Amino acid sequence: MDLYPVWLLLVGLACFGAAWLPHVLKGKALSYPILYVGLGALVFAVPFGLDMGNPIVHADVVERITEVLVIISLTGVGLRMARPVGLRTWSPTWRLLGITMPLGIAGLAVAAWGLADFPVAAALLIAACLAPTDPVLASEVQAAPPGEKDVSEIRFAITSESGLNDGLAFPFLHLSIALALSFAKDAPDEPLSQTLLWWFAYAGVYKVVVGVVMGLLAGWAAATLIFWGGQRRSIANYGDGLAAIALTFIVYGATELAQGYGFLAVFVAAVTLRQFERRHEFHRQLHEATELIERLMTATALVLFGGLLVEGLLKNLSWPSAAIGLAFVLFWRPATGMLGLLGSRMNFRERLATSFFGIRGVGSFYYLAYAAGHAKFPQMSEVWAIVSFTALCSIIVHGIAAAPGMRWADPMGESSDKAP
Repeated sequence: MDLYPVWLLLVGLACFGAAWLPHVLKGKALSYPILYVGLGALVFAVPFGLDMGNPIVHADVVERITEVLVIISLTGVGLRMARPVGLRTWSPTWRLLGITMPLGIAGLAVAAWGLADFPVAAALLIAACLAPTDPVLASEVQAAPPGEKDVSEIRFAITSESGLNDGLAFPFLHLSIALALSFAKDAPDEPLSQTLLWWFAYAGVYKVVVGVVMGLLAGWAAATLIFWGGQRRSIANYGDGLAAIALTFIVYGATELAQGYGFLAVFVAAVTLRQFERRHEFHRQLHEATELIERLMTATALVLFGGLLVEGLLKNLSWPSAAIGLAFVLFWRPATGMLGLLGSRMNFRERLATSFFGIRGVGSFYYLAYAAGHAKFPQMSEVWAIVSFTALCSIIVHGIAAAPGMRWADPMGESSDKAP
């Protein structure tokens, strides 16, 4: 049987759903990612002869697909950030990044090492992969797009956090890779202190600084070109939202060539761009272009994820690993989020909702595939299983709870009106 038409049919159904389901399910206790994963599981359970292959063996393919999806999503998320950047205005974001994320990584790494018997490097890898909240699957709780007024502190905090921690969790991923290489049997004989010093200087400082600087420069240059062209003959006059996609790939490629964190640069560039002419209609067009491509790619990726689940992605999941993943989604992330936001101006309901909706998803698979291509980790199939299970729990739990949870926690922020 020729499987090419089957693949075309599957992709077509996913794309049709991407255009239709988000509007139909808006405000309901069911999200379209749940349906896409279910569709993928159903299709691949039918004996068509479709074969997904092993994601561990084909980690490079997984890495590239998720990489493109995440950076496009980060541009869209950055364009939603109309609030001026500052210590006070972005206070919830800094709290979530500076307190909640490190505590989440530490607790998850210790649990994976002490309760599920993962080696130190693998335990840290699990924690690093699950540390970032996902900008791809958080559409139900994201800040309003350009052109709409958004007064929700919850949506702002979750959206800004998801934009930044996809890049700021990278140092912990590099630390897990450095440890895996150091503990390998054929590792060079050098002190662990030297490895840690290199990690801190290169992965913890240099790459972060380069990512931020490249993002700021690119965002400023793009804003100058788009809005302040000679005699106002700028790109904005032509109204082509594909400029957002161009900016995404240019910034990411240039930053990666400079050995910086491209994820961080893409988000910073989009936020910087949005700070110029905040109410200009062109921001909406830029965002719509990224959103369209993101939804199409997300639909396809989730269907494939559903297929991988059917083909045995979770077969190496142990009961301790399942308990850790579930506890992370339901308890540890909410607890560390509440601790990080303690003392903020947010009320109790806002803090609870912001802490609870720490969605995990596509970004976690990128981190996992990236690490697999840079070092050999013990128990890699078990690592894939616990990360996949945690992402699946997040998709189901947060997908069902998003709409009613946001109505309960932030009724005033649920309605967005046209910005004046």
